[in-house]
Amino acid sequence: MQVDTPAGEIPISYNDLFRRASAVASWLQEQGASQEQPVIIALRLGWEQAVAALGSMIAGAPFMALD
Repeated sequence: MQVDTPAGEIPISYNDLFRRASAVASWLQEQGASQEQPVIIALRLGWEQAVAALGSMIAGAPFMALD
């Protein structure tokens, strides 16, 4: 099963999405992201933005996505 992506985007599986988001979460925690330290996501709409948002949620940090 794969995540629905915009036309022209590389398809990504849910397993790959979770694996990448977990790596982002670890990095965010190392950088000090927490409930008191929000994350700003400045990426174009696509699977990369989904990975960043999910990673922020896994890290326990609020986020705001800018496009």
